[in-house]
Amino acid sequence: MKSQGISIVKMGGKYMKKVSIDGVYDYATSKHQSTIMDLVICKEARMWIGDSSGANAIPIITKTPGVFCNYCLPVMCSNYRRGDLSIFKPHYFVESGRYL
Repeated sequence: MKSQGISIVKMGGKYMKKVSIDGVYDYATSKHQSTIMDLVICKEARMWIGDSSGANAIPIITKTPGVFCNYCLPVMCSNYRRGDLSIFKPHYFVESGRYL
C-alpha cells in the first residue's frame, strides 16, 4: 500500500501489541496518543476500518467513510451512513452443526 501512496494508522489502546510494518504508523502504542489526536486522525482519514469497539463512534461523528467488522446484530448498524460497509461476525449453530 505504501507504494501506492497509502498510509495506515493503527489505532487502539496502549495495551495492544506493538507492530513494526513499513507504511504503518503504530499510533496505538505511541507516546503521542490523546483524545484530540484521535479525533484529528479520524477526521483527516480517507476511510476507517474497525470493529464494534467504542472507537467506532469517532468516524461516524467525523463523517469518515468506514468498514465496520465483526458485528453481531444488524441493529448495531442502525447509526451508519449510506456507503458504510458492515461485515457481520459468523454465528455457528451447534445443534445443526452449521453457520447461520
